[in-house]
Amino acid sequence: MTPHTIVRILVAFAVAGVATAAFATAQRTFVASYGIPANTAFNCSLAKPCRAFSDAIGVTAANGEVIVLDSAGYGPVTITQSVSIISPPGVYAGVSVLAGDGITINGAGVVVTLKGLTVNGQGGNDGIIFQQGTRVTIDGCSVTGMAGAGISVTAAGGVASVVNTATTGNGGNGVEFIGTSRGSVVRSHADDNSGDGIFAGNGATVSVADSTASRNVNIGVHVNNTTAATTTVSIDGLEATRNQAGVVVNSTTAGGKSVVDATRSNLSENTVTGFQLSGLFAAGVAIASLTDSLVASNGNTGVSQFGPASPVWTLTVGGNRIVNTTGAGLVNNSGTLRTRGDNTVSGNVPDSSGVLTTLGGT
Repeated sequence: MTPHTIVRILVAFAVAGVATAAFATAQRTFVASYGIPANTAFNCSLAKPCRAFSDAIGVTAANGEVIVLDSAGYGPVTITQSVSIISPPGVYAGVSVLAGDGITINGAGVVVTLKGLTVNGQGGNDGIIFQQGTRVTIDGCSVTGMAGAGISVTAAGGVASVVNTATTGNGGNGVEFIGTSRGSVVRSHADDNSGDGIFAGNGATVSVADSTASRNVNIGVHVNNTTAATTTVSIDGLEATRNQAGVVVNSTTAGGKSVVDATRSNLSENTVTGFQLSGLFAAGVAIASLTDSLVASNGNTGVSQFGPASPVWTLTVGGNRIVNTTGAGLVNNSGTLRTRGDNTVSGNVPDSSGVLTTLGGT
C-alpha cells in the first residue's frame, strides 16, 4: 500500500467521522456565550458548546436536555420533540423576540420542560406558545414585553403547568388557555398586562393557586366561552387587585357554560365604574362560587351576577368579607344568588340588591 493510498484512507475516515458527528444526537447538549454554530458537528458538547437554542435542539436526542452554561441571549426556538431546556440558578438565559413568537412547542405527543428562561419582547408576538403536544412545564421563567400573550396554550388536550413564573407587561393576556387545553398556574404572577392576567375559554380546564393577577388593563382572571363548550377554573389563593375587575365568569354562546370555584382570594380595589364589573362578576350561563375571600373597595360592585333567567345559573358566596364598595356589595340581577349567611357585608352602597337565597348560617 503506497503512502498516497494511506493518506486517502485516513482522509476518508476523517470525513466520515465528521459527517457521523453532525448527524448524530446527544442526550445532553450545551449552549454558551462563547459557543459557535459550527459546534453542531460535535453535538454541542460541554467542551464545544453551541451559540443558540435552535442549534442545540437539532442535535439533541428525544427526551434529552439542552443546558445553558453562562449568561447570554440564545434566541427563539421551535420545539418539535420531547426535550428540556434548563438554565441553572444565577444564569441569565435570554430569548429576545424581534418578530414572530419566542418559544414554540409544536410536536405530536411531545413532553417539554422550560426552566429558568427569560423571554423579552422586542416587537414579537407571543412569548411561549404551546400549539401541540402532551405536556409542557414552564418553571421559573419570565415573559415580558410581548405584543401578544406572554404564554399561550392552545394545544388540544395538552397540559401546561406554569410554576414560579412571571408574565408581566405584555400587550395581550399574561397567560391564556384556549380550547380543550388543560393546565395550572401556581405561585406565579400575571400582572401589568394590557389584556387579562389569566384567561381561560372555549373548553379549557385550569387551576390557579397562590398566584397574582393584578394591575392588568382588563380583568384579573377571565373565564369566557364563545363556543358551545364548558370552561372550568378552580382558584385557591389569588390576589386580583386594581384591574377593571377581579374575576369575571361569562358564557355568551348557546350550549356554552363557565364554571368557577374560588376560595382564599383578594378581589379588591378593582377600578371599573361601568356596567356591573366588580370584584367578582358572573354573566351569561355561569356557575360560580366564592368563599373565604376579601372583596373590598371596588369601584362598582363587590360580587354581582347578571344573566338570563333561563337556563338558571347560580352564584354562591360564603365566609367572605365584602366591604367598602362604591356600589352594592351583593347584587343579584337574575338567576340565583345563594349566600351561606356567614358573609360580612358592610360599608357598601347599598350592602345588597336583588333577591338573595339564604342557604343557612348566621
